[in-house]
Amino acid sequence: METFKERDWATRKNGDFFDHSENKFEQHWDGPYAHFGFGAATEGMATYKMSPFVSHTPDYIAATSPEARPVLVEVQGTGKGGSNNGVITHKFKAKKLDCLGKWNVLDEVTFWLWEDSTQTFVWTSYVSVRLMIARGLGSMGTFDGKRPYHEIPVGVVAEHADTARLRGKYGR
Repeated sequence: METFKERDWATRKNGDFFDHSENKFEQHWDGPYAHFGFGAATEGMATYKMSPFVSHTPDYIAATSPEARPVLVEVQGTGKGGSNNGVITHKFKAKKLDCLGKWNVLDEVTFWLWEDSTQTFVWTSYVSVRLMIARGLGSMGTFDGKRPYHEIPVGVVAEHADTARLRGKYGR
């Protein structure tokens, strides 16, 4: 079976994995949420030609309850072929991380990270992910040989996630 990175863009886009993690988020998030970033609704537009800050808008605005303070949520997943030498990792595109850092100055950005092989998720903050990278808990790679990303093993992300702090702050 062909892995995600072996597929061309048209195959990736039309496959069952496009919005896969977003669908999992919508199934598992306990509180209210709304689409915030670009997605299927803007598929017919060249949003990549907009400023990186705008084109890398977080995916959702979500709250743990109707009365709780909302938070920005970027949703990502490992997919079914998300392993590197047998280690399943979360990959964070460098350009997207830089833009999410600007969003994080305005309002806290969090990551809801789906792990397909275990059907589990981790909720952590942008700052937590940046700290993992700064501490050397992951490695670098490139998509298609040109777009750099940081990858961190899912177990490391789960171990260093600041989920308890987020639950305390946002009410879950």
